[in-house]
Amino acid sequence: MLNWLRRRSQPRWTRRTTWTPLLLNQRQLQRVLAKERQRADRERAVFGMVILRVVDLQRVRSSTIQLARILHRRLRETDEKGHLNYGRIGVVLPNTDEEGTQFVLDDILRLAAKARLGIQGEAFVYPERPSRPHYPDESNPAGVLPEKVRDKSGVAGGNGARLGPIAMSLIVQPYPAWKRALDFAGASVGLLMAAPIIALFALIIRLTSPGPAIFAQERVGYLGQRFKIYKLRSMVVNAEQLKADLIECNERDGPAFKMLRDPRITRCGRLLRATGLDELPQLFNVLRGDMSLVGPRPLPVDEAEQCEPWQKARLDTKPGLTCYWQIAKSRHMSFAEWMRLDMRYARAKNFLLDAQLILKTFTAVISGRVGH
Repeated sequence: MLNWLRRRSQPRWTRRTTWTPLLLNQRQLQRVLAKERQRADRERAVFGMVILRVVDLQRVRSSTIQLARILHRRLRETDEKGHLNYGRIGVVLPNTDEEGTQFVLDDILRLAAKARLGIQGEAFVYPERPSRPHYPDESNPAGVLPEKVRDKSGVAGGNGARLGPIAMSLIVQPYPAWKRALDFAGASVGLLMAAPIIALFALIIRLTSPGPAIFAQERVGYLGQRFKIYKLRSMVVNAEQLKADLIECNERDGPAFKMLRDPRITRCGRLLRATGLDELPQLFNVLRGDMSLVGPRPLPVDEAEQCEPWQKARLDTKPGLTCYWQIAKSRHMSFAEWMRLDMRYARAKNFLLDAQLILKTFTAVISGRVGH
């Protein structure tokens, strides 16, 4: 009782307190990630990211406080730390490569174990690098991972740190609910209306050209995830094999391949491409959630892999049936200008903009200005 009275009689600033380092909230951490990503793309730099998770959810508050103190002592002044969601903390490490990011994660987990905290962690790096394979050799005939990079205490990253789609989703804003609702409603109505047209042209394709009526190809979509896109086939069956012989005739700069008079296009295919009707089966992709009604056109895998790091920001939103490029495109537009239009949409997308682009697409189809 006497000690309590003594403490109460002391000025507030002289009392012994337990200081806890501040953590950014989820929105603030997302802003930090977005800025760091822009800097990395602009300067061709890298940055690391560590994601930490409290194992015992009944002790999240106390464990988070202790972990915040560890991070404050361990991290540099330029590093940022904040909440991802309940029981998960993210750490952004500017100018840190795979080895450095993994070292920071191992050190944090060592300090957490010393403090008897149940913490698991993952190490990532941006931009994504290929995982470092471990091959058998004379000193390691079984090809076993070294002890220092082997999975420990739930630590992911045994094949080297890398930033995959799950971590990429932390950088971009969550996919808007209104956009998914618009996509589902629009694709449902669109498929009902387009079913007779798709069936008619599928029959014409089968009668005029050997091979299937529907063409499927792997493309790169939202956050770099791959999916199969569906179209009414407008080219000969072996079009991909013939592309190698026509590569010197490419009329577009950058990785995309375009020819005004492509010999691979069938007679029916020219009509389909001139009207954009070959894209109608992609309404099924929209219904599945692989695509959106409005968004950047998804590139084939080989073309997407050749894009510059700054151009991959277009993957922050789902690919779509139409976007700025489909309406305003020109044979003289460079690949870089095309990518900038896509990123312009990714930054500014909203309900009214989607509605305007859909209406303009209908106008372009009717006037014959939409094509490939």
